[in-house]
This record gives sequence, structure tokens and C-alpha cells, in this order.
Amino acid sequence: MVEEHPEEADKKIDATTGGYAEYAVVSGWKVAKKPASLSFADAGGVPLAGLTAWQGLFDYGNAVAGQTVLVLAASGGVGGYAVQFAKAKGLTVIGTCSERNVDYVKSLGADRVVDYNVEGGVAAALEGTVIDLVYDAVGGDNTVQGIKALKKGGRIVSIANYGLGDLIAAEPAEREITGTGFLVRPSRAQLEEIAALFDAGAVKPLHATVLPLEKAAEAYATLLSGRARGKIVLETRSA
Repeated sequence: MVEEHPEEADKKIDATTGGYAEYAVVSGWKVAKKPASLSFADAGGVPLAGLTAWQGLFDYGNAVAGQTVLVLAASGGVGGYAVQFAKAKGLTVIGTCSERNVDYVKSLGADRVVDYNVEGGVAAALEGTVIDLVYDAVGGDNTVQGIKALKKGGRIVSIANYGLGDLIAAEPAEREITGTGFLVRPSRAQLEEIAALFDAGAVKPLHATVLPLEKAAEAYATLLSGRARGKIVLETRSA
């Protein structure tokens, strides 16, 4: 918080390291009040995924109302919030996911959902659709499909493909594709704006799989499987 000594009773959220503990020391300037409408388990899954989605869309993707964004891996934590934030800000949203998650991504507000295993590839499935921005939350061949789906002059932001520059350079110059990777940064102001969207009912918490701290290894195995839906939350104690 801005004040040197935040109120002890305030309930806060923050994206920080050292979270696998009952208590953690954080810098006051980074934290924001927990959305009043969310449980601690749901709120705990918001800061890192939420800021990553927000900054990718609006700080690095320059997304504005009226555009169309393609969110790759829309059923995950970052992708799920990217879908909702984009919709809340007036964009048309197309999401990709596995077949089993299509209905889930639709429930987040996506205007259209494409199975990433679709025959011929995602880019072919979206041929003729004007895609202004791609948010890549998964990497691999998905990134290539996203780039190919972009309109001339379109942009891609990625949190999952370190070879993005080479992939863009491989495209014909006349397509004028731009893009960037990025690292999320703390932002109290953005967390407050995100919290306001929750409390206004414009955004809902993602599906959360809540596990006790002693099952952290199991949580990681689920995460690394690439089959996780929404957020995995470790609960350290009753809140």
C-alpha cells in the first residue's frame, strides 16, 4: 500500500515469490486489497495470472475495443483471464483449447472457440477471420499457428516462446507482423483495476483446483502435464 503501515485487518493480494508459506513479507507498494467478492482461494489465483494477462493484452499488445484477439491456451490460468479481460474491454475473443475444454472457454465469454487439434490447424480453421492480436500463453507449434492467423500488420505477444523473433522474421516482410515477449511486473494500480472488475461482476474467478501445501509436488505434476484447467491453488492454512 502507499501508506507505510497498512491496516492490519486489510486483506491483500500480491504477485510475489516465497508464497509457499503461511506468512510472507512483501513490499507495501505492490499489494492491493483483495476483491471483496472472492474467497481467499480464488483471490490467491488472481495476481500473477491476472497481471500477466492484463499486461500482455494492454501494455504490450496495445489491445483496444473493437479489435479481435486470438487467445492461445484459453483454458489455462493466464489464458482464461486474457479471455475475460479482453471481453470486459470490448474486444471480440477467439480462444483455443482442447476439445474437452471448449464449453469451459465458452463459459468465460469467448465468442468463438477452436480445438487446437483441429484438422488442418488453427490458422486454416480461422482463414478469412481478421485477427488483430494473438496472445500466446502456450508456445510450440501453437505460436506458429497464431502468427499465420494474424492479419497483415497484426501483432503477437507471447509468454511461452523464446524464439518468437525468429518465427516472425520467417514470415514474408509484406505481412508486417510485429510481436514481443515480456516479463510481468508488479502493479498495484492494475491489481486494483482487476479487483474492481471482479467486484462489479464483469469477471469471474477461474476454476480452481485447491490442494493442501503438502501436495505441492502433485500440483506441479498436474501443471506440467499441460492438462490443468484454470488455476491450481495451494492452501497453507484456514483463512
